[in-house]
Amino acid sequence: MTDTHAHYDDPAFDADRNDAITSALKVSDIIINAGISDIRSESTVALAEKYDRIYAAVGIHPQHSGDLSVIERLCAHEKVIAVGETGLDYRNADNAEKQRQRELFTAQIEIAKKYNLPLIIHCVDAWGDMLSILCGSHARGVLHGFTGSAETALTLVRQGFCIGFGGRITYPGAKRANAALRAIPTDRILTETDAPYAPPAPYFGRRCEGYMMRDTVSYISRSLDCDESIFEENAVKLFFEKEGSF
Repeated sequence: MTDTHAHYDDPAFDADRNDAITSALKVSDIIINAGISDIRSESTVALAEKYDRIYAAVGIHPQHSGDLSVIERLCAHEKVIAVGETGLDYRNADNAEKQRQRELFTAQIEIAKKYNLPLIIHCVDAWGDMLSILCGSHARGVLHGFTGSAETALTLVRQGFCIGFGGRITYPGAKRANAALRAIPTDRILTETDAPYAPPAPYFGRRCEGYMMRDTVSYISRSLDCDESIFEENAVKLFFEKEGSF
């Protein structure tokens, strides 16, 4: 398995980070740890330097701010394989904040294209603007923790993007995400934990950890009646194959 989105540099793991990562690496062959600010991207790269099978994504989350020159500098690091977590999150955002987020996101798209890196994209309540920015951008990457519609997912797939699903896909109320899951080709699906956030349904209310990846991957493979290995193949294609990738 490949966990394509986690945050093991998060303060939620300060008390037992090494134990949590050691446990997670018993389940996932590869973990991609995503930064959310310039400072957290630095800590993400440090984590990737410490663990052979952890790789880093560096970026500034839409609800955070930071120095994009730091992100660009980190893109040259050998363990950095993506730009993110970036994107749009319009919850409680006024027009000025929405504009700031669009500018920040667009700048990170250009950094990703400059370094031929995929994007790890966050989107909440902003699907119209997300599609208008990504369609025709010639960028590539994954919409992580997808909560959009089947129509939106198919539009993104046609633009060359992958769709990532984590523990929320297992929730009884996740009908829209499940419709999207069933609508898209299996060769565009990625799996993730988003640890320490959004654990699968059996662990609701607890800190999400790496071993919970089994529940999410099993749920998705059963829902689609497909072999779990396809999700790992998709991750390798997007994040580790420079030629012939998505």
